[in-house]
Amino acid sequence: MKFKLTPILMTTTLLALGSMHVQAGDQSLKALQAIEEFKEPFIHMIEDGGEFFCPDADTQGSLRKYASCDEYSALLKRGCYGKSREEFGRELVYGAACAELTLLEQVKVAKENHFDMDSANWWHHIPTSIIPLPGGIESDEMKQQAQRELETLVKGKTLGELSLVNNKSHPRLFEAVLGSHTRECGVVKDTLKLFVQLIADFNGDGKADLLLSGTRSNLSDDCPLNAYKEGGGSTTFLYEKHSAQSELKVTPYRELIESASK
Repeated sequence: MKFKLTPILMTTTLLALGSMHVQAGDQSLKALQAIEEFKEPFIHMIEDGGEFFCPDADTQGSLRKYASCDEYSALLKRGCYGKSREEFGRELVYGAACAELTLLEQVKVAKENHFDMDSANWWHHIPTSIIPLPGGIESDEMKQQAQRELETLVKGKTLGELSLVNNKSHPRLFEAVLGSHTRECGVVKDTLKLFVQLIADFNGDGKADLLLSGTRSNLSDDCPLNAYKEGGGSTTFLYEKHSAQSELKVTPYRELIESASK
């Protein structure tokens, strides 16, 4: 029996297809907005610019302002530099912003997305290499010990294979307690937070990649803690997934930035 489209059925079908097209368009627009919003802080910082001191063989030198990555690079090639502590610090941060924006200018809206971020267990398959060093490290010996313990913890595992407690999972945020220890003032918890930074096509293959950052810090309801001292490390990785069943390809975000800026 052949299937025949009646006028009513045809109209219903066209409306459904139109609705699907609108939904897909809305998703693409949201994805594009997310990319642009992620770039905004870097753009604003670059537009704010800075100031270099430029030495000159014939004079005492002069100050030169920059407000774009091209101007910044040109002055660096002339041998200019940030003379004050503030401008030296800005020089480093500004260069990093230019490098990252160079990478982000290549990022596009993905045509396919195989990351199920609506699932409460979206974090299960994330490799444990996302876990940074803990907070409260006060010496080289403590850092070496923490590195050994972290290597043992993360080797060949995913987050779903760890015994985590007090898990709080949202579409773009995951929080968990890795462990706890007792001080004289009370209990201090070793906490991990994961932040979804961006879901977009970073490498031009049309498939969505997941940019994910991890932070680690000591928190306590009992002890007054110094946030700077108790804050641990941070990590950012890009995860590629070519199909729903494929394994994740993991790349440190810093490597991508350095590669794009060469």
